[in-house]
Amino acid sequence: MQIIQHGTFIEIAGKGVLLTGPSQIGKSEIALSLIERGHRLIADDYVILQKKHNTIVGYCQPEFEGFLAIRDLGIINVIKLFGRQAISVHSELTLIINLTSFNEQQAAICNNASLEGSLDMQTLMNVNIPQQTFMMAPNRNLITLIETSVQIQQLRESGYDAPTDFISKQRCLIDNKT
Repeated sequence: MQIIQHGTFIEIAGKGVLLTGPSQIGKSEIALSLIERGHRLIADDYVILQKKHNTIVGYCQPEFEGFLAIRDLGIINVIKLFGRQAISVHSELTLIINLTSFNEQQAAICNNASLEGSLDMQTLMNVNIPQQTFMMAPNRNLITLIETSVQIQQLRESGYDAPTDFISKQRCLIDNKT
């Protein structure tokens, strides 16, 4: 089973990350910045997702491998600019980063974010994939936030959950004061 997904698929620290969001929101520009930091492009705009057992693997149509569409620059060839090491043929999808437009009402709600932040689950081909949402807003360091989100997901996969740890320590302090 396979589907075609609009987005940009990149490998960050060995993890497949799908950048989604409306057209022209900046997915490819974010991917370019991540590539400059040593991460690898898998596919841009036209991502093929295929279910294998209980995982999803993403890859690019071979003819389009290494191409990235950047607003104002046009189509660039990542392999020619950064070398073959700047791309990966495929990766298992482990995290979806959903980019949304800045909205002041949403920003106010997000300022009161839960301990988990804006983490949800998205189901693709009957597989649950963690999804982190980030608002595109001036002066946000989305590259660092995305890299950190991948690291947090790696910790979750290893069994560590910061909110649970925080609550446990907070309860311990409260119990010791009463």
